[in-house]
Amino acid sequence: TICFVVATTRTAAANAIILQNTSAVWVFLLSALFLHERPTMGESAALLLAMGGVVVIVVGNGSADRPGLLIALVSGWGYGTLTVMMRGLRRVHPTVVVCINCLGSALLLTPMLVWSGDLPTSPATIGLLAVLSVVQFAGPYVLFSWALKHIQAHRAALILLLETVLNPVFTYLIVGEHVPKPTLVGGPLIILSVAVSILIAKRKEKDEE
Repeated sequence: TICFVVATTRTAAANAIILQNTSAVWVFLLSALFLHERPTMGESAALLLAMGGVVVIVVGNGSADRPGLLIALVSGWGYGTLTVMMRGLRRVHPTVVVCINCLGSALLLTPMLVWSGDLPTSPATIGLLAVLSVVQFAGPYVLFSWALKHIQAHRAALILLLETVLNPVFTYLIVGEHVPKPTLVGGPLIILSVAVSILIAKRKEKDEE
């Protein structure tokens, strides 16, 4: 999460969110290794298509944004590892998992906040941080943890790639940040891969019936 926040200050938000979602690669690898949940050939092909979109974004943005892009890739590794661990904890209540995660983050980051000396003081900033912590962070993680009780980690990781569509839209509408041209090319490849993976999952369910 730290890497993702830093990345959004060093490159476009659209780039940061898309590269964070390279987490799907790590989920595919780690879930097969630790959870014994193996993706189908079709799902693996969908992942390759999505990563093709990622390559377009990284190469197309040039060297100026490279540090931010690399930091976003690190956040993808962390997010992928988290997804696999949350799937491994699927027998634990989602609220408990998220509560412990948030407490752990607070213990880790509070000393850094105090050391920085840049504590938020204005009511508007504190209110926005409160909304972010509940609406954007804790709430979605509860939903995600609940979802991982019912579907395999690699399928969840592919579906989450839809976030790459909503993030640039919201960023443009709220703060007016334009989506970089390479992202407009690589993004649709990622969206297409999600659609393909969902269709494959539905077809597999019908065959099993």
